[in-house]
Amino acid sequence: MGYMKTIVCLANSRKPPSGRCIAGREVTSAGFGDWIRPVSARPAQEISEEERRYEDGRDPKLLDIITIKMTKPQPNLHQQENHLIDANYYWTWERAVSWQDLQTAVEDPAGPPWLNESSSFHGRNDRVPEDRLGGMSRSLYLIQPSNLKLIVASEGGDFGPA
Repeated sequence: MGYMKTIVCLANSRKPPSGRCIAGREVTSAGFGDWIRPVSARPAQEISEEERRYEDGRDPKLLDIITIKMTKPQPNLHQQENHLIDANYYWTWERAVSWQDLQTAVEDPAGPPWLNESSSFHGRNDRVPEDRLGGMSRSLYLIQPSNLKLIVASEGGDFGPA
């Protein structure tokens, strides 16, 4: 059984122990829909290199429109967007989109998109307490900031060298 989901790839990041975290907005005939995060059946739910390949061996890239066979929704605390992939099928590349094409996918979270109440040693408002995860309904947004400030710094562990 199962079902197909077509997404525009908006995230392709490293995820320990040996995979990637892929996520994007669903592409429907009406435009951009809900967020979808394909996950594996492994404990960390990372997507392996073999699982995320197109049939020609290429790896998904940002802005690719991809069709993926899923077996079931797999929500996990605040990550309600998770769907378990069918690892027996290649992913299908449909086409690519431009940044301009994504303008209708930009969201307004109507307030802070996360909780601003917990900070790490090197950051500010960059953590969510584990006991608060269950009260969050989603973990992904595509936003267009009006005032963006980037700080590039070398950080280490809480008590280790950079």
